[in-house]
Amino acid sequence: MEITKKHVDDIAILKVEGQLSIDTTSELIAEITQACQATASPTLLLDLTLLDYISSAGIQALYQCIDMVADKQGRLVLCNVLANVQKVLDMVDIQADVDIYPQQDDAIAALSS
Repeated sequence: MEITKKHVDDIAILKVEGQLSIDTTSELIAEITQACQATASPTLLLDLTLLDYISSAGIQALYQCIDMVADKQGRLVLCNVLANVQKVLDMVDIQADVDIYPQQDDAIAALSS
């Protein structure tokens, strides 16, 4: 898995590429932890355009990240989720805990308002 970081205004955008599985969850958690430590109330966007697989460990890591950001009174959203990954996320009803946007621009607009 590879994570590319950039900022748009106060929004940290993490583009996740590859597979989020037991072997790679620690990378995502480390990046989210770092982002949470960098600001009092983090605003994070996970762009999943290039994430082609998520395992149950990956889902658990996403929930851990959601909780971590919420504990800091921050906000985390997802965007550009591929259909096969969306099916898995739908099975665990992750939309009850995190907003998912079809495009990065939509997510940025929502986080900026």
